[in-house]
Amino acid sequence: MVRSTWHELALETQLETVNNRLKEAKRRVRVVIPSKRHRTLHLRATLPAQRNEVQGPPKRRYIKLSVGYTAQGIEEAERLAIALNQDIIDWRNGRSFDWDR
Repeated sequence: MVRSTWHELALETQLETVNNRLKEAKRRVRVVIPSKRHRTLHLRATLPAQRNEVQGPPKRRYIKLSVGYTAQGIEEAERLAIALNQDIIDWRNGRSFDWDR
């Protein structure tokens, strides 16, 4: 088993702190790394079906981010999570969900 480096532990701690802030603010989005192997940041949230999909109930989805797994990337991912959360609130209040955004 490979042990995490000090730098990786610091990033994991920062990611956990960001997700705790999102949770405390009752936001419906989390910043995750679905694969330890690839180390790419994703947003995870329950979202409606896309335009080209069969319309059905909302599903948990992962949105891959173009930011790196760095301290700055995690900060940017938090800002994107807050923006996505606002889109989810708007969608739940009757507006259409803008997948292009």
